[in-house]
Amino acid sequence: MAAQSTDSAEADDPNIIIVTAQRSSQNIQDVPVSLTAVTADTLADRNINSASEIFLAAPTVQISGFSDNVSVRGIGTLAITPTVESSVGFAVDDVNVGRTALALGAFDDVARVEVLNGPQGLLFGKNSSAGLLNIVTRRPELGEFGGFVKAELNLRDTTPDEGYGVILRGTVNAPLGDSAALRINTRYTHQDGIVKSIGTGLTDNKKEDWGIRAKLLVEPSDNLEIYLIGEYAETSGRFLDSYRLADPAGRVVDQINAAGITAGPENLFIAQNGDTFRNTQISSIQGTIAYTLPNDWQIINVTAYKNLKTNSNLDSDRTTGAYLDFNRIDSDFSQFSNELRLSIPDTNRVHGQLGLYYYQADETDDRALAGFQNLPVPVRSGFPFCINPPVVSPGGPPNCNVSNDFFIGRDTSTDFTVKSFAAFGQLNFDVTDALTLIAGARVTRDKIDITSVQQQLFNYFVPIADPGTFVEEASNTNFSYKLGAQFDVSDDVMLYGYYATGYKGPAFNDVFVSTVPNQVAPE
Repeated sequence: MAAQSTDSAEADDPNIIIVTAQRSSQNIQDVPVSLTAVTADTLADRNINSASEIFLAAPTVQISGFSDNVSVRGIGTLAITPTVESSVGFAVDDVNVGRTALALGAFDDVARVEVLNGPQGLLFGKNSSAGLLNIVTRRPELGEFGGFVKAELNLRDTTPDEGYGVILRGTVNAPLGDSAALRINTRYTHQDGIVKSIGTGLTDNKKEDWGIRAKLLVEPSDNLEIYLIGEYAETSGRFLDSYRLADPAGRVVDQINAAGITAGPENLFIAQNGDTFRNTQISSIQGTIAYTLPNDWQIINVTAYKNLKTNSNLDSDRTTGAYLDFNRIDSDFSQFSNELRLSIPDTNRVHGQLGLYYYQADETDDRALAGFQNLPVPVRSGFPFCINPPVVSPGGPPNCNVSNDFFIGRDTSTDFTVKSFAAFGQLNFDVTDALTLIAGARVTRDKIDITSVQQQLFNYFVPIADPGTFVEEASNTNFSYKLGAQFDVSDDVMLYGYYATGYKGPAFNDVFVSTVPNQVAPE
């Protein structure tokens, strides 16, 4: 009920794909949007286990393993700072997520993934100017008891650690009387790394992921539906990259060779002296209330809270040399959103969606990047670079008048807040049974602020950031719109065309903050 249904006979036809690309359930043949719908059967046939693999079934999507950068039809955001959101949005069960990591985890009981090309922010929350991945999971089924358990095993016996992996999934659907049902998904995945570390650093060269999601559907009356979803998940480990190519004249070649490693296309070994790991926790709770009026119009309210915590370190130089072994990030991101919509069914000549949207995100990031540029140990203790000398005396060697923790580096502690308000609507007018005119608009007000405290944790002989406290804020109001038409030539042929504008709100660069403004302008 939360998304209005099509004709029941059409919805039950296995040859028809139902999508919610316009925030209501429609036959994909009737949707005037450029999209690719990847069904649950396709996900299973192609062994797609996470959203990061969706490009295997949707060629317009490109996902980079570095910083989870996503693009659609070659358009996206290439950034290493999380406060600059992607131009490709993600919606999971009707809720837009502010960090791609909240959507790129393992798939649990997914019904379909809809890849929408072009601007989609009009109907789907914020920051979807290049496209949107709409992930829809299976809802609880009233009056049905059942479930399944699935297991996958793999063994890459040509890798140094044999590349053992397992994926375990389980789902149970249980009725709670005649008007309620509970659906629980659980998962556990493990994958050994393909690359093996032979260094001295603590290296978590694998990936483990476990999670549980519970969904409760209650229909106390014919015109009221309550749908609650709660989720918790943990992920640990990260896959390492080995040197496949190295400049013979470069500084790292000696370090690689000294460890007994030769860079090349078949190299699957790496030697590190710094720690490499990543741990992530995800928690989420959301609720949808849908009330159907006597004229079949629906009032729908979706409220959600999501939290993402990440703790990681990376040996940035990937050698046994003490170049940049300390690259730590501790992040705590939370978002709250509420969307109130009025859905007008297509049984009316004028039909579509009208709504109000509120989003707030708060993030705290602690970052530190530091190293010794492979200076020998005797040099590290000499003038003018001394690490915590017991006595600081003026003068030259062997005295030292400065205490440095690292040769080069920077550290930043950042508090970031974004608030977004929007009013939106898209109405379709059926001029005839075959011709429909489309018009929509969205007014968005964004306000962001950031406080960064830099160069407070350690002392650096060569600092690569400006010390101090930096406070900035910005705001912006945007009007975006869509105009179009569709014409049904026959039951199997539909023509459409539209012009739409997209919008992505302002942001701040929280990685290398300086004395000059760090605002990233709206798109």
